[in-house]
Amino acid sequence: MSDPFLMGIHVFFADLATLGYLWVFVDLLNPISDKKIARARNIALFSLISIILTWVTAGYYYVVYYPADRAIIKASSVWDWGHKIIMETKEHVFFFAPILAFVIYFVLYALGAELKNNDDARKAVQILAVVMIIGNLLLISMGSLIAFSYRGALEGLVGYLL
Repeated sequence: MSDPFLMGIHVFFADLATLGYLWVFVDLLNPISDKKIARARNIALFSLISIILTWVTAGYYYVVYYPADRAIIKASSVWDWGHKIIMETKEHVFFFAPILAFVIYFVLYALGAELKNNDDARKAVQILAVVMIIGNLLLISMGSLIAFSYRGALEGLVGYLL
């Protein structure tokens, strides 16, 4: 059985990271100042840490709780798509989040004030921030679909036993 508190913490950190990347995107809009770049760098670091904490909580859940949940989902021929398609996709997409998070922070740290004069680099960071926002929203949605398939499979199992 899943731990709802752990899942809540997991989603909370993912939400924080998503909001952080939205903040980075907005701070890098024109006109740009040293203060905005410094704030974007700090928020990118905060978002990177949030992504790492999301990874840690997800990893713990996946090792401790998900095997039993997966067995319930896979036992249902109607709801098994929750693991076969959604979770398998989420597992692979999830590997890119910390890499992109680190790249965003590193570019903001390495280039810093140079972003005021380098529109291409600034726009590249904004594009990566949007990729993180969309990716995080997709991962959060996938988690909801997996929970939905788990509940559906569980209801089917309980209905079968009654």
